[in-house]
Amino acid sequence: MARRCMRFPKSPQKSAFAPLAGFTLLEALIALALLGLVVSMIYGSFFQISQGGQQITREMEQRQDLRLLVAMIAGELQGVRYLPGWGSKGGSGLVLEADQASQFPSSRISMHTAISSRFFEQVGPSPSGADVRADPGIHEVGYRIEASPSGNGFRLFRREDYYLDDRMTDGGMEVELMDEIAYFRVDAYSDGSDAFNPWQPDWDSSTTGIGVRLPRALRVSIGQFKAPAENMAGQPVAWEGGLPPMEEVSLEVNLSVPPLENRLPIPGAGGG
Repeated sequence: MARRCMRFPKSPQKSAFAPLAGFTLLEALIALALLGLVVSMIYGSFFQISQGGQQITREMEQRQDLRLLVAMIAGELQGVRYLPGWGSKGGSGLVLEADQASQFPSSRISMHTAISSRFFEQVGPSPSGADVRADPGIHEVGYRIEASPSGNGFRLFRREDYYLDDRMTDGGMEVELMDEIAYFRVDAYSDGSDAFNPWQPDWDSSTTGIGVRLPRALRVSIGQFKAPAENMAGQPVAWEGGLPPMEEVSLEVNLSVPPLENRLPIPGAGGG
């Protein structure tokens, strides 16, 4: 009897030389190009968000610095005093002049103000026992602007003379406070007789009548160009189309204080 054997189909054997399934070179290049496009879009979005946050931070810091500066100047204006005994020597009180150096109306001011010194250390008896005069509590202070070397706006300077002398409008130490200023202006309000323009850009306590040596109020205003945005290389982007935007702060000061009595140190003891 013949023996029957069951035969199973043989599974196909792959040749070692058969091509493997995968991406072609063209498909790989397309995938890499798409990947690069997606990465660049993500990076661009992230950079814009990051730069936007940094720009907001810079503007907030700039606004805060400007407000602190205006508050400091307003405090010094609040302390303005007219001293009759000094008015006949070299002026006292307030001298306010319109400065035409800027394309915006700006001011140059000098004053006697009852504040503690900001530029000079508090003085008193020395360790050796020498007679060192203490802070008189009233100083010559002035503000002015000067064109910035960078050509972007102006620089704001503060001048202080520790002791009073016969030159209220100069002398002492001068320090730059802020750069890229668009304008610095102080206006004086006297009696309001001019209903159309009650704020005046000029004032001189030595030439005003008795009883009106100081204005009833002062208004200080400062404009500073905003910090420019930066590109992806970290370089500032030039502003196109006229003047760049400004940060502006204004504050009014009421001078409702009685005049200080003329009890001050002898002039020339350290004044500039």
